[in-house]
Amino acid sequence: MKTKFTMFQRGEMFYMQDSATGKQTSLHTKDETEAKSLLEARNAAQRQAAQAQRGSKQPWTLCGTG
Repeated sequence: MKTKFTMFQRGEMFYMQDSATGKQTSLHTKDETEAKSLLEARNAAQRQAAQAQRGSKQPWTLCGTG
């Protein structure tokens, strides 16, 4: 799965860019380690939301009925 957000640096500040829309947003940090952590958290949240959405489309099965 392709990551939704990528990171780049402009001057001293770090930013993220949405790969789907191109929208750029500041990560409000000058620390690269913190920026990577924030970016990974955003990508993980997006992956989790996408998995939940895919899971909701699958039909429910009943187990142990009888």
